[in-house]
Amino acid sequence: MTFLTRVLLAASLFVAAAAASAQPVRVDNAEAELVAATDAVVPGQPLSVGLLIRHDPHWHTYWRVPGDSGLPTTIAWQLPAGFAAGPLEWPVPKRLPIGPLMNFGYEGELLLPVQVSVPGDVAPGQTVQLKARADWLICKEVCIPGGADLQLALPVRAAAAPSSFAPLFDSARAQVPRPAKLDAASVTIDGARLRLAFRPAAPVTKLEFFPLEESRIEPAAAQALRAEDGGAALYLAAVQPVAAEFTRLRGVLVANGGPGRRPPLPARHRRAAAPRR
Repeated sequence: MTFLTRVLLAASLFVAAAAASAQPVRVDNAEAELVAATDAVVPGQPLSVGLLIRHDPHWHTYWRVPGDSGLPTTIAWQLPAGFAAGPLEWPVPKRLPIGPLMNFGYEGELLLPVQVSVPGDVAPGQTVQLKARADWLICKEVCIPGGADLQLALPVRAAAAPSSFAPLFDSARAQVPRPAKLDAASVTIDGARLRLAFRPAAPVTKLEFFPLEESRIEPAAAQALRAEDGGAALYLAAVQPVAAEFTRLRGVLVANGGPGRRPPLPARHRRAAAPRR
């Protein structure tokens, strides 16, 4: 291989790697950029892109339901005609205690994947420009609203190869909660106490619940796991007063530190016994 050939090969590899991401944008205590799981757009095939946020140490942004305080990260897309972006795919968050409050969010490196549908008539040989406005709230001892206008240019080809960001997408999506059906599951609301009972398929030593709706449980209250009736029961503190329309508990269960699950859980209100005469 000649020196010129090696130089051209190195240049082509650099261009292919650079095409899957744009220049990161630095905003206060974080860097943000749009990245793709592949090095090209393929006509008619879904494209995995994502918002990549690198937080400075000890700073965090928020999950889709932030907890006692905070705001979720949002993204608004500007896409070429025929392209359409799906919702953000949220990995399981961390519990982030701040004084007496409990928030749900992320520290370190965070990728929020999005699947973009690609029209079949986009022509190979052209370059596609994906643009988005991302907004977030980043906090440590103080909170700072942040945001950036981001863009990503990708070539259109008949086939695509994984980009250097592909492992990040695999890791993030492995932590995105999946729907699940729990055996013998029930939710009972008894005053200020909410009891989530089910029969686990495997032993459970640690269980965390993250609500998918606000004003259902108290985020900062302790969550107590107990073995009961041949199964498991997780006790949560219900927000007072309990809304009459609270008939289903939507949330994410994380067992033994593993990936989250989103089971459908009808909620039953336990009425107080009538006074004896």
